[in-house]
Amino acid sequence: MKQNSPDATGDTWVFIFILFFVIACYGHPAVAVPDGYAAQNGGTIGGGDAAPIMVSTASTFISAVNNNTPAVIIVQGRLDVGTVKIGSNKTIIGADTASGLYGGAIKVEGSNYIFQNLTIGPSGSDAMEISGATNVFIHKCEFFDSSDELCSIVRQADYVTVSWCKFYFNNPNSHSYAHLIGNGDDVTADRGKLHVTLHHNWYAEGVRGRMPRVRFGHVHIYNNYYNSVGNGYCIGIGYECHIRVENTHFDHINNAWADYGGTGNGEFGWAALKFEGCSQPTFMPNTFPVFTPPYAYTMDPVDNVKDLTTDPIYGAGNCLIAFANDTTPPVPDPMTWAEPPHSIGGADITMTATTAVDLSGVEYYFANLTDPTHDSGWQTSPTYIDTGLELNTMYTYQVKARDCSLNANETGWSDTASAATAAWTCTAPIPVDLTGDCQVNMDDFSLLAAQWTNDPATVELVVNGDFAADLSGWTLTPNAPTTITWDNGTALLARNDTTDPSNGNYLYQIIPVISGKQYKVDAQWKGDLLNGETGRNWAEVFVGFNPSAAFAGNIIYKKATDGGPNAEPMPWDWESVLLSPNTASSPADGIFTATDNYMTIAFNLGGRAGVGPGYFYVDNVSIVEALPCPEVDLNDDCQLNLQDLAVFALDWLNCNRDPASQCGL
Repeated sequence: MKQNSPDATGDTWVFIFILFFVIACYGHPAVAVPDGYAAQNGGTIGGGDAAPIMVSTASTFISAVNNNTPAVIIVQGRLDVGTVKIGSNKTIIGADTASGLYGGAIKVEGSNYIFQNLTIGPSGSDAMEISGATNVFIHKCEFFDSSDELCSIVRQADYVTVSWCKFYFNNPNSHSYAHLIGNGDDVTADRGKLHVTLHHNWYAEGVRGRMPRVRFGHVHIYNNYYNSVGNGYCIGIGYECHIRVENTHFDHINNAWADYGGTGNGEFGWAALKFEGCSQPTFMPNTFPVFTPPYAYTMDPVDNVKDLTTDPIYGAGNCLIAFANDTTPPVPDPMTWAEPPHSIGGADITMTATTAVDLSGVEYYFANLTDPTHDSGWQTSPTYIDTGLELNTMYTYQVKARDCSLNANETGWSDTASAATAAWTCTAPIPVDLTGDCQVNMDDFSLLAAQWTNDPATVELVVNGDFAADLSGWTLTPNAPTTITWDNGTALLARNDTTDPSNGNYLYQIIPVISGKQYKVDAQWKGDLLNGETGRNWAEVFVGFNPSAAFAGNIIYKKATDGGPNAEPMPWDWESVLLSPNTASSPADGIFTATDNYMTIAFNLGGRAGVGPGYFYVDNVSIVEALPCPEVDLNDDCQLNLQDLAVFALDWLNCNRDPASQCGL
């Protein structure tokens, strides 16, 4: 979909990238062309065509930015710069996806800035504060973990574009916010300022609100993706705001927009939005188009926004960019060897290519000219270990590299280099020789240790099973007088009145599983169903399977008080729910075979009228796939423990190679 303002002429140029400068020996970093409001007011060029400066320490970075002289600064690595003020006329770009700034606040208070391909955060304040600055272009950056906004735009800042950026919090709290645009209803100097474009941004995990919150400003939002589950709201409608939202996807969030004092005098309009797992707010009329942006822009269909912004290589955030006009291969070209091929014992040969550089990213291909079935294929690591070769055999190799641009530009092949595998034979097998090289050493122990640390190699299917911060991911259906609340890292189910009977007070999740596979269920609970009184109350665990994502289940584990089966003394302290089977068929090991493609795990509190106000806590709910026995099970008991280590120790450093001189390699 192409959208032009009425007075725009010519072709739109969003997403057209140009080669902006060349750094000898570092490839060809390219700066995206500023668009949106950052292209207005005379445009934004940052440091222009100034000779690039490569910085790899905090001190050299601070020295490079503490003036208003035009500069192009390439940040190499993650630099702890603390709180630093950036002078005007700067282009600051990361050398690769591992580069960025952290430790304080990035203060942007002048004019004419380009920030690109940087990871910014964590920060003990605003990760970036654009305060009074004009013509600021922020592109392909990643902001995370600040104690205030990730990127605030305040105090008459103007002509700002934030595009293709990712915002998230690893440990969110009630103040985990993205953008504050305009910082007070009484700051009337913001009128006529705060022109901001936000497009193709991804508001991801942990962002609770202000995506953005707007006062006074003219804010154009399009092709953004919101999936910050557990948020309070996304877009805050504030005092005298003017907000236009188009082709944007809201995915399982709370309150796509909310009133922050702007419904009476603010303007808000929208078009072509997508709501998935959430609904469109209805409290404010749609006044689209609100305003007409003074620039041409191209929008993607709203159904494509999620895939575009979350693409791990070309999406939002500090990830690789596919430059359509990148026609230059990585350097060095042709490739060279950092470490030529050489034997590492047995049937293995290792080699390392010179680390190649290209802003679009680099992949390597190692060719085994002696046996092409042992070629590496394209890989991101510059090191290749060729395994399973023939003993006492010479192998010859070459390596080349290519970039990750759409053109996949390749270097020339390196010079050939050769290495021979070890020459020995195995006189007899050793049972605990896990690598098959006829000796027991640290290589075998590494395999044992890897299995040990990964045992069981399971994936936890339950969302927020430890209730670390809230009850997110769970569905709650309490019936009065019962409540289900978060209580200091646990879920608390409580009867708060005993007048009437109660039941069907569910805390549950419905989880996709695979029919026919086995899954192990467990949880911890404690409580008191009577609070010192008498009668019959009960705590139940439901497990069941259903062909669709609908509640289904039977009572599998249960605790109850006097007056019926399953009566147990009260109170009880933390223990596994598996210790309270409801019937003889309730699996004591918690392993269920899935009979359909969705699994329900649910907790219920019930009680009779006139019985004590019972309660119980739930924590550490777990559903994992029940896996087969470990591969490295040396005593055949289907578990990996100290007994296997004892078996291994008996053969430690045993070697049956001929000649014996090959032992110990």
